[in-house]
Amino acid sequence: NTNNNSDNNENNASCSLVDATCQDDSPLGRARRLNPPKPNATVSGELEDSSWWDEHYDLLQQAIQEYGCQHCQLYDTMPSTSAATVKKFLHPALYQALYYGTEEIAIRKLIQATAADGVYQLQLLQPEFATLLLEELDHYESSGIPLRRPNGMNRYGAILSELGLPLRWIYPTLWRVIAALDWDVAFEDVQEVYPFVVRYRMHQDVKLASHLDASAITINVCLHSSENNGKN
Repeated sequence: NTNNNSDNNENNASCSLVDATCQDDSPLGRARRLNPPKPNATVSGELEDSSWWDEHYDLLQQAIQEYGCQHCQLYDTMPSTSAATVKKFLHPALYQALYYGTEEIAIRKLIQATAADGVYQLQLLQPEFATLLLEELDHYESSGIPLRRPNGMNRYGAILSELGLPLRWIYPTLWRVIAALDWDVAFEDVQEVYPFVVRYRMHQDVKLASHLDASAITINVCLHSSENNGKN
C-alpha cells in the first residue's frame, strides 16, 4: 500500500509539472483542452463545422469571461458614452466635424472618393485605438481558447461580438457618416451589424478573392498602417 501511494503521488506530481491544465476543471482549463476543427474552406465557409462551435459555445464564452480582458477600457464604450470618451478613439478631424461643425457638410469634406464606384474613404479612428484593439486580439489569440473563423472566406481572425467587443459605441458615428453620403439606404437596413477582424499571415490566409458581401453596407477599417511591417 505504501508503494502504491508513493506511485500515485509521483504520478500526480508529474501531472502537475508536465500539464498544468490536466486537473483544471474550470471553463478556461476545459476550453484549452478542446481540439477545435481546422478551418479549410475559403468559399462559403460560414457554416463549416458549425455544430462543433454551437456545441461548445457556452463553454467558450465562460472561458473568455474567466480569462479576462487586457485593455478593459475598450469594453466600456457603449452608444451612450460621453463625447469626451469617444474623443479618445475617433480621429480628431472626424470628432471635430461631428461635435463642432455643421455636421453633414463638415463630414462630407472629410470623405474622399476612390477609383471604385460607390467606395469612399476617410480617417475614422485614432492610432491609439487600433493599437489597443490589436493588442487585445493578441491577448486572446495567446489564451489557448479556440477562436471561430470570422466569415465564410477568411479562415483566421475573430468575431468581435464573441469576445465581448461589439464596439457599439461607434455605430452612431457610422450612421451619421452614412447619412452624410446621402445613400439610398433605409435606417432599418443598417441596424444589424456583424463586426469581425481578419488576419493575413504567411502559410495561412494571404489574400482575399473578389466577392460581393451580403450586406447593405461594408465598412473596412485598416488597423495596421503601411509603415507597420507592410501590413494593411
